[in-house]
Amino acid sequence: IAAAVWALWWVVRQAVQLEVESTAVQTNAVGTVGFIFFLQICRHVVQVFLCSPNPRGPTTIIRYPAVRCWTDDHAGFIVVSVLALVTTVVPFLVLSVMAT
Repeated sequence: IAAAVWALWWVVRQAVQLEVESTAVQTNAVGTVGFIFFLQICRHVVQVFLCSPNPRGPTTIIRYPAVRCWTDDHAGFIVVSVLALVTTVVPFLVLSVMAT
């Protein structure tokens, strides 16, 4: 995603003939767009772990009421969420901390 945003910024800069002396503006633009995606990914990662008790049945995921918590179906959701956490959320947080 960051590479696509950077490429888009480069194309726009070439088309408009913007003169940017440093990469700070590019880094800021990529970081801003990345943060928008970061918030959405975090929201989806967390939603998988939010289970709601039901008065007449087992607990289900709040966002997906057809999926029972801590079953085989839920395990697939957990695997995808952990992968998103490790490959997206943690690296973005590390890069954000290193940049500031």
